[in-house]
Amino acid sequence: MPLRLEEALASLAGSSGLGKEFAVECILIDDGSVPEISLPIHAFEENTDIHFEHIQIGHGGKSAALNEGLQLAKGEYITFLDADDILPAESLSKRLKIAQETNADMVIGGFETFDESGMLNYRKAPDKSSEELIHSLLYAIKSPIHLNSMLIKRSLLAEVGAFDEQLLRGQDKDYAIRLLKHTDNIQVIDQSVYRYRRYSRGWGRQLANRLTTMRCKGRIINKHTKGFQWFICQGWGWSIEVLKLFYEMIFGVYKK
Repeated sequence: MPLRLEEALASLAGSSGLGKEFAVECILIDDGSVPEISLPIHAFEENTDIHFEHIQIGHGGKSAALNEGLQLAKGEYITFLDADDILPAESLSKRLKIAQETNADMVIGGFETFDESGMLNYRKAPDKSSEELIHSLLYAIKSPIHLNSMLIKRSLLAEVGAFDEQLLRGQDKDYAIRLLKHTDNIQVIDQSVYRYRRYSRGWGRQLANRLTTMRCKGRIINKHTKGFQWFICQGWGWSIEVLKLFYEMIFGVYKK
């Protein structure tokens, strides 16, 4: 098992703190991104009350894998965990407690970025309305919230529907905007509930990723803006991405 996936599963096993009165399931979608992957899930099931389910599908991209997981999920609340990221201790239980106490459609926590050297940055979840959060997602230089720091009612996910499989990058931002358009029943927790791993990559990979991000960002703006707002958002969005591209060409990956 790749070490980072093992770390992700171990953090999940140690993050719930929910006890046997709650049924927690982890649907692990293996789309062949890592060849010859081995998943001894039983080793985690023996030490936790979480039920693990391993599903293998064809390599159709991240959005397709997320959609497969959403179709299989049975829980009342759902969250997402990428294979190389980490959940802090009691990340699930803290969000679930607030969701149940307030009957919120969504609980949003803060998140950290980190790499092999340690934590790079902590982003506090802003206590704003859905409309203000959407504006921030469209215009902010750094994303103010992370989809994976949300705990979401499955009924809300059913209203929003599937991830956009035409988006190779930015599908999390697009989906967060769609969720926010469907509800203002949100609670915020001022604690880190997600740790997002950043990587140093070669110049060629950085350039390819940035160009793909620019194309996908244009599609997201097309979906969520119109008229004068579309014009402003496209100009601002492309300007930011070009500046980030030049920054990465000179200084390396923008890690924060």
